[in-house]
Amino acid sequence: MLELKQNGDIKVTVTINNKKKVFLQDKVPIKKALAYTSGEAALFEKAFKEGRTGATESELLDYRLQFLADLFEDDQITKEILLDELDTLEIPKLFEIINYRVLGNEKKEEEEITTNDPKE
Repeated sequence: MLELKQNGDIKVTVTINNKKKVFLQDKVPIKKALAYTSGEAALFEKAFKEGRTGATESELLDYRLQFLADLFEDDQITKEILLDELDTLEIPKLFEIINYRVLGNEKKEEEEITTNDPKE
């Protein structure tokens, strides 16, 4: 399970050797953000050199999973563990962690939906 805690901690819960393990990462150094943008840019440059319009979804997912694994100081978190343990429904959470926690982009508040229903 992948989670971005309200305090900014990144939490990963996986099963290793039939035991649930929880990993927390509370710090993301600025150099990691720079490394992420450089690495993603390199994926696109490679794609352009190959005559493609950009990196594929699978290339980006592979890069992002490796990047997430490398954020953790514990060597037990690997890309292979994440590939085996995370659910496909958690892919948007991976992007959320990178976009808002690693890169520091601000999350826009969801607009409130108002209705003219007098019952509400």
